[in-house]
Amino acid sequence: MTRRTRERTGWSGAPGGRTCSATRRASGTAQDSKSSTPIAVTTRRSAPVTKKRSAAGSTGRPGSRSERRARASASSARSAGSTAPNPWRSTSRAAAARPSTPRLACKAVTLPACHGCCAREINRALTLLSRSVPASVGGANAPRCVPSRGARRSRCLSRTGLWRRPPRPGRDGSITTASELIRWGVRSRAETAWVPRPELEEARSALAAADLVTLVGPPGIGKSRLARELLSDAPADETLFVDAASCADLAALRASLARALDLLTHDESEDAPRAAERLGRALCARGRPTVWLDDFEHLAEEAAETIARWRGRDAARFLITSRRPLRLRGERVISLAPLPTERADGDGAPSPASRLFLARAATARPGWSPDDADLARVEAIVARLEGIPLAIELAAARMHAMGTAEIARGLAHPLELSAAGPNDAARHATLRAAIVTSWELLRPWEQAALAQLSVFRAGFTLAAAEAVLALDEGAPWPMDVIQRLVEHSLVTRERRGDLPEARFRLYDGVRAFATEQLAERDPEGETRRRHAEALLARAEANVNALATEDGPQAARRLDAEREDLEHFAREGETAEARGRFALVLAARAELGGGGRPREALEAAAADLPESSPTRVRLTISLGHALLASGALREATHRLSEAWERARELGERDAEARALAVLASALWRLGEVEASELHARDALSIARAEGHRRATSRALRALASARMHVGALREALELLEEARAVDRALGDEWALGETLDRLGAVRKFLHQDPRAQEAWNEALAAHQRTGNLRWEAVTRSYLAELHVEAGEDGEAARELERAALAHARAGDAILTTALAVQRALVDLIARRPAEAHAGLSAGLDAALAGEHRQHGHLAIGYRGVAALALGRWSEAEVDLARARDFFAGVGNALLGDLFGVWLQALEARRSGAPVAAPEDAAEEVRAVARALAPVARLAEHAEDGALERLAEIERDAEVRVGPIDVRAAGSVVRELVAGVRAELGHTLLVDAEGAWFRWRGEEVELGRKRTLRRVLVALVDERRRRPGEVVPAAELVAAGWPGEQILEDAARIRLRVALSSLRKLGLSEALVTGEGGYLLDPSVPLRVQ
Repeated sequence: MTRRTRERTGWSGAPGGRTCSATRRASGTAQDSKSSTPIAVTTRRSAPVTKKRSAAGSTGRPGSRSERRARASASSARSAGSTAPNPWRSTSRAAAARPSTPRLACKAVTLPACHGCCAREINRALTLLSRSVPASVGGANAPRCVPSRGARRSRCLSRTGLWRRPPRPGRDGSITTASELIRWGVRSRAETAWVPRPELEEARSALAAADLVTLVGPPGIGKSRLARELLSDAPADETLFVDAASCADLAALRASLARALDLLTHDESEDAPRAAERLGRALCARGRPTVWLDDFEHLAEEAAETIARWRGRDAARFLITSRRPLRLRGERVISLAPLPTERADGDGAPSPASRLFLARAATARPGWSPDDADLARVEAIVARLEGIPLAIELAAARMHAMGTAEIARGLAHPLELSAAGPNDAARHATLRAAIVTSWELLRPWEQAALAQLSVFRAGFTLAAAEAVLALDEGAPWPMDVIQRLVEHSLVTRERRGDLPEARFRLYDGVRAFATEQLAERDPEGETRRRHAEALLARAEANVNALATEDGPQAARRLDAEREDLEHFAREGETAEARGRFALVLAARAELGGGGRPREALEAAAADLPESSPTRVRLTISLGHALLASGALREATHRLSEAWERARELGERDAEARALAVLASALWRLGEVEASELHARDALSIARAEGHRRATSRALRALASARMHVGALREALELLEEARAVDRALGDEWALGETLDRLGAVRKFLHQDPRAQEAWNEALAAHQRTGNLRWEAVTRSYLAELHVEAGEDGEAARELERAALAHARAGDAILTTALAVQRALVDLIARRPAEAHAGLSAGLDAALAGEHRQHGHLAIGYRGVAALALGRWSEAEVDLARARDFFAGVGNALLGDLFGVWLQALEARRSGAPVAAPEDAAEEVRAVARALAPVARLAEHAEDGALERLAEIERDAEVRVGPIDVRAAGSVVRELVAGVRAELGHTLLVDAEGAWFRWRGEEVELGRKRTLRRVLVALVDERRRRPGEVVPAAELVAAGWPGEQILEDAARIRLRVALSSLRKLGLSEALVTGEGGYLLDPSVPLRVQ
């Protein structure tokens, strides 16, 4: 036998004493770098070494001829090379010093009892090892990296002891070998970015407390990525990974686990219980390892019993990633939710879903820096993809060739979204491929149910699903089928607690796939027809319940199904059906539900004939929608048209409703006489036909018209009758509106306690029904009562609550009304500049929406604010305009009120007395008495008798009383401050700090922005809390916003700024206090 033959021959040994002698010839200068390392192997069977040549082998026992030949071959290889001791050898002769240029040598090792270990694999692995580590880099501690393509070679090497397993992959995602790729579940596709998820801590706690934890979720939700992050801190020898996706059945799963445990693979003759028992003993021998079974859904039922048997030994913990749970006792199931797509409150950082997109995009396009537009599109993209990590990664992978705008436009078909990159991991190459895997695991009736449930766009309840599902005979009850689909992670339960019944939905990708399947199974559209009929019946029942105590629940149910309602309002099967769906949306919008029903109403009405009663109802609802949006003229036209058509068709109920709504529109336009006429007609028709709901509506409209012209007692009687009707009907919604107007009438009749009682009752009714618009109105009325009682702080809080309710209701008319209420509170608090600004903004909205009543009210009080600011010309124009309007529409109360304010302006100029008309209401007379001291300011401004200004200011102070009277007293005090400023005794400061005037000198701070900001901060604190010190830190933050300044530097900057203000003329007004600074409270202050 030649030396080459001896070096490449494999022998077989006895099972009890198998040895493997691997020799490696020392590398010399004449050795070919491409030559293979000499190897000699002893196994139970012979194996070929190369593809071209097989080595002869024979079976023997310890001490036999075959084993002696193997030892001789190893000795020959050692004698041919260097005589330096082998650093890898575990014998006592390896203690000699290492040579300066270490060389790879051989080592005799004993193989474990492994049926799967063969000479071919060991030879190939050692050959790769000899080529990957040069002769100049040897040593016992040198890392040995095997560029293998699978786990088997590295596993065989680890058994021989010739290769030490590299460290576990770190958090940075670095992978050293293909073995680690397999062991840690990192498939050949690129490592995904990790975005912190709340489920991680929950899973970590569960894994510490339970021996079976299952991470479940729909395809692409990130189960494997979470498991990998969960086990990233676990020692490598305590973690076993099995890729269950590659296991077709339970036998393949046992074989994979055996390989992970470095055990013999099972014999085909060995029965399943015995093989499972053997693996259980091996798990016990490993201590308490964590076994990660990835992608386990297709084996969940078949392997459940085996998993239970392995758990019974209390020897291992199992972490399973699956699309459905195993349903075993003691199993901790953690459902993974999509990544949040909305930013955290008060946090400008991108949402978690956006962070994942940005991280993946940075990998696809290195150096890409998104701008604000890109970030906005990314937020839209991840929202469209519902926060599904796989879908986000597939979309972001396209960034190497496209931009965010192109990706956003290309999301019309997210089901076909593909990686557009490496072709590995075909199981996750597209969303369709991931969903198909789950679809194929379903039973036939489960597939049918999933396809039929795709008709729900906005989710569904169990009752809704039962009305739609039509399964074959023998199929389980729909509850059981939906439960199974939830367990398969194809149907998810919506996380909302505002409805008593559970709601479910399909993710968009799953729904798109199921819709395709439904088109094949139900081409006639019977499922869609059943869904439309059941949805319309539920929606109309909820509309009827809106006005009852169950109104909030009914409103939430309608809101939950809004997407389906809007879909059928556009694409219903018949025009009549589209019209009825549009009426449902309009009814929800009328009761504060938001939305945009106008387009649906117009489209549905256009498809119906003019003789259709449904078209008349659609036109009335359209007029109501236009009225709420502020288009009063168009609303009046539509309602008049509906009234005439209803009269022609004999629809008396529709006629009465059209007249009542028309009366409200005319009242807001200031056409009081026409409003009263239509309201009386509506009341007559409703009473004659016995329509109690229409009667209540007409009574409220007529009471508003009578209250407008000062017939308060008649309005009170009408509203009392309307309240009785509403209570008899149980109509909580209408009752709340009636009580609101009843409280207003009692307030005008100076019955304040009874007015507050009515408003509190109205507020409770609004909250029971969820009527946000009228809740805001009622809170503004209650704020007025607090102001008149001198409870300014409580009034401000009530107005804040009103603003929140208004923001949710989105009523354009209410915007102006609340602006007037806030302006009166600002005037009382002596903040005329804020009142003027707020009224100007509210006025724009009012005039744009044709709200003439509220708009001219805002104009009048804006003139009052201008008077307090000393803008005489502007005040005269606004006050005269408001007076003329209300006098022209017959509202004597407001006409006389703004006429008195005009007299106050003239009194400030010429000293003329302020007097109310003889027939004016008591409220107007009280305001005139409060404004009477203004006449004395003209002579004091001329002769400079400052000693009597304080007396005038004391006379003008009104701490309690009607809101207009208190506002008048505050305006007089502002005018006194203006006189003092003219005489140099008041510190006059611009609202933005652009200048200040004191003692006859005006100082400009136009370009000194830091000084302006510091001065404004001091003035604001003086106005809020006179005498209180402004901390130095707050002044630094105000003067240098957003800057990070060292403490000493900030203190120096602040001292310089305050010193500059003192040098400019504020030395006596600016006072140093404990821990900060303040404006002297004894110095009169006025903000211009």
